[in-house]
Amino acid sequence: MSSSSVSDGILKFATQYSIYSGFIIFSFGVIGNVLNLLVFTQLKQFRTNRCAFYITIESISNFIYQFSLLSTTMLTSIYGDDATGRSFIWCKLRYILGQICTLTTIYMICFTVVDQFFSTNHRFNLRQMCTLKLGRYVSSIFICFAIIHSILLGSSYDIQPTLGCVLSNYVWIQYSTFFFYPILIGFLPIIIASSFSILAYHNVRHIVRRQLPIVRRKLDKQITAMVLTRVIAFVCLTLPYNAYRIYAINFPISQSMPMAYAIGRLIQVIFSSIYIINYIVSLSINQPKLCPSVTWNSNAITFTNSNTIGRQPYSISIDINNTIYIAEGNGSRVQVWLEGNATPIRRISNSLITPQAVFPSINGDIYVDNGKFNGQVDKWTLNTINGITVMNITDACYGLFIDINNYLYCSIDATNNVIKQSLENGTLTIAAGTSIGGNNAN
Repeated sequence: MSSSSVSDGILKFATQYSIYSGFIIFSFGVIGNVLNLLVFTQLKQFRTNRCAFYITIESISNFIYQFSLLSTTMLTSIYGDDATGRSFIWCKLRYILGQICTLTTIYMICFTVVDQFFSTNHRFNLRQMCTLKLGRYVSSIFICFAIIHSILLGSSYDIQPTLGCVLSNYVWIQYSTFFFYPILIGFLPIIIASSFSILAYHNVRHIVRRQLPIVRRKLDKQITAMVLTRVIAFVCLTLPYNAYRIYAINFPISQSMPMAYAIGRLIQVIFSSIYIINYIVSLSINQPKLCPSVTWNSNAITFTNSNTIGRQPYSISIDINNTIYIAEGNGSRVQVWLEGNATPIRRISNSLITPQAVFPSINGDIYVDNGKFNGQVDKWTLNTINGITVMNITDACYGLFIDINNYLYCSIDATNNVIKQSLENGTLTIAAGTSIGGNNAN
């Protein structure tokens, strides 16, 4: 058998492999990323979750990359190649779009891992550093960087007569060889993701030892395990492809050498199909369930007394970090204790008059009743001196609560009802009660 027939057979196999693997990966990728988008955008409990925010951006990036892959697969099935060697615009556009999605996906994984490390840290100030607002700023800035970077690098690709669509500028070849592939999308994100995932795992073990609430413990363990699995997949799928790309950029194979070109083409489609699995990985988060055999710790610890909170503490709340919030009626203030501390770390008092209720939200905001004399419920964010009004009421709230749909509930004793207001659009309705006292459910 002649070498030309062997090389033709290898090229044919590489083409068929590229077509079938492309369609299979596209099918699984669309299903996985659509499920991610539906879960993290439609369920309201995830709309303020930072981890869900990063995963949503990653899924959108993956979704765009999947359609880019589909177009390449269809061109290969029609013309026998991806057409980058015949279209000047497509040669540049394919690499620009691919690099934008690659950078976005890789660094959203890193942002997710870093955020999980801060979210599970036992230090209160570190947990409060990462906010959804900060996440949106960082993500927007990085996506702009990815677009500009990819346009500059992708525009340097050109069509060479015997080599096809290759990187032709010497400066960009050196940049890709020594920085872009080995560092920017290679060891840098791998080191960041691996290091912070290990630290997050350590934090979760620390949380378990501190005997935090079972809901917090299960949620943190699940998210950390999910992120760690994603990082392992990312590392295993990225390294082989990046090594191949560094070699291919520096040693492009001419079509005038049929056997070497055919083998290079086969290696390319195999490594590419392995790498593209990165874009079909689907993640899921389930709401943890309480164990039916949960019991109270029989050993109590006194952390404060009437000298600190007065004789009329109207409300006490505990968040998922075991931080304690007490609404002090006589002192017209709210005091906050970290777990294990006997000294309050924060006192909220500006404009408050005999607060009856306090409720800490999952993102760190504190909602305080200020209705008896001021007719309002106030929200206090981290390190702010003054609160902002989020609900206008007729009398004091004896209980406050925020559900997973982001509704704020207020129980008003004076009017014998419970009202709720959407924190997203301000819609106020009566959730329970008929303004008449009684023992019935309504």
